[in-house]
Amino acid sequence: MPNPYEIRPVTAADRGRWQSVVAAHPSATVFHTWAWLTAVDAAFAYDHDHYLVYETGGSEPVGAVPGFSVAGTGGWTVVNPFCEYGFPLLDADVDPVPVLRALAADVGPLGARVLKDAGWTANRAYNAAGYGAVRTGEVTRLDTDRPFEAVRERSFTGETRRCLRSASEGGVTVRPASVEEYYPLYLATMERLGSPQFPERFFRDLAAELADDLLVLVAVHDRAVPTVRLDVEPPQVVAARELLEHRHASCVSVTQG
Repeated sequence: MPNPYEIRPVTAADRGRWQSVVAAHPSATVFHTWAWLTAVDAAFAYDHDHYLVYETGGSEPVGAVPGFSVAGTGGWTVVNPFCEYGFPLLDADVDPVPVLRALAADVGPLGARVLKDAGWTANRAYNAAGYGAVRTGEVTRLDTDRPFEAVRERSFTGETRRCLRSASEGGVTVRPASVEEYYPLYLATMERLGSPQFPERFFRDLAAELADDLLVLVAVHDRAVPTVRLDVEPPQVVAARELLEHRHASCVSVTQG
């Protein structure tokens, strides 16, 4: 039976189409945005492997799938790297099974496609499409529509609430900052943890693409700056916002290869 959907490689000319799909989808994250994909592409020079999904022969996209090709042993792995999510964004009436099968067929017999999904997306089509699943971590989503005090008392652990009270009573304050101020602190933190670091260019490109939708915050105590945070505000639907939406999501890497 012919596949009712087809996947088409994304080019620079598809920017508007991509952004329209992401903006309209309720589960979209910052990791699906053109801004994020552009920053990753510029900083790491991976071969981008993003697709728009169409009904076969159709002219309007019904979905978007981010991904970059990374060379592996005997083949390529397609993944949305350095982030929590990389699942397909599909219109509500799209059958995900044939779309997932089309994505799997595209990587060849020795390749693999990793789709970073989570329980809150309600996508239950992976098994039917022949994919396997590996649990990779936890993400907490908190509801931003509720007052902060309600979120703090009902969604934070007791230890987190104690840390917040201690910080507040100890004179820690939070203020806006710039990427230039953020990056040295980020770099020192990653080096202390022994974790790989993003180049500064990545954050500069992300800030340039997101513009007013990006907010950098630093926590200050006695004129020192002990910690930093990168937030992204609406209209983009983003990870930082998701961290303020009250759901517990198991991030799952779903692979086909």
